[in-house]
Amino acid sequence: MKRNALAFLAVLGAVLPVAGITAATSVAAKFTAGLLSAPFDEETRIDHAFSITGGQVKCSSVTFTGVTTGTPSGGLGHESESWTVTPGYSSCVAFGFSATVTNSGCKYTLEADGEMDIFGAGCKLKFLVDNWYAGCEVIMEGQEEYFAVSYTNDSNHLIVNFYGTDFEAKVTRSWGLCPLTVGSHELIYTGQSTLRAAPTVIRWDA
Repeated sequence: MKRNALAFLAVLGAVLPVAGITAATSVAAKFTAGLLSAPFDEETRIDHAFSITGGQVKCSSVTFTGVTTGTPSGGLGHESESWTVTPGYSSCVAFGFSATVTNSGCKYTLEADGEMDIFGAGCKLKFLVDNWYAGCEVIMEGQEEYFAVSYTNDSNHLIVNFYGTDFEAKVTRSWGLCPLTVGSHELIYTGQSTLRAAPTVIRWDA
């Protein structure tokens, strides 16, 4: 099983050979929320897409279920190096047909340092097209994977960009107009969302 290895820039302190100047200390990236347990709300800015050889499933409606967590800070409120959400996908299409994406047990941990972890006991994502003209079933399961995310502060909320590669997906069924080939394929995940946690303010700091 391939694991998506991501490299990140670290802020390093250096001891300067000048009297009276102290070394800089590294500061971990963090999320900050004004309130604890504020529920997340997602607005899809760019469709979330799951792409494999021969086709793509695109979803225009995404939900991230979860709440803000953290420890008290001296500033805005509560700080955390990660937040965990449960994703849901709807209003999906694949090569011109309606599609469904079913999440069974998968959670996403958004890391402030630019990683996202997909995990969960029995985690499985199933992609399905099933109609008179085409039948496709794709399964991604049994993987704990990391991929890249980036954040931009936008007023009281965050814009989150997703880009993940190196996932293994298996096409278990393909007939009719389905363009997919049965077998294992690499899956790529992309999308952009606005993440809110009303009524509070959330922000990201590198």
